[in-house]
Amino acid sequence: MTATSEPHRVVEELGKLGQVTALLEELSGSGTEGVQERQRALLSAAELGRRLAVLLDELAGEYERPGVPEQGSVQISLDQAAAAAEDLGNCARHAAEALLAES
Repeated sequence: MTATSEPHRVVEELGKLGQVTALLEELSGSGTEGVQERQRALLSAAELGRRLAVLLDELAGEYERPGVPEQGSVQISLDQAAAAAEDLGNCARHAAEALLAES
């Protein structure tokens, strides 16, 4: 993977996540009628979070300086963003599971 293709893939995944967010906004306030749609949207968000975490982690790896105790701010920021994306995916998956259990 080249350094120039990864940022484009990150932007694509963020765009998909934006679409899922818009869908969840549409479904808010729909009561129990939209449970299945919400669950599908949350599972989509979970998968997108996982993929985004992988891409950001790969991108962070390109800025890693092996053998250097203090990494640069770009690498640290990308690494933190990857962790946040992974957390997003995990939380969305747990929310989808909880939604299923309560419906």
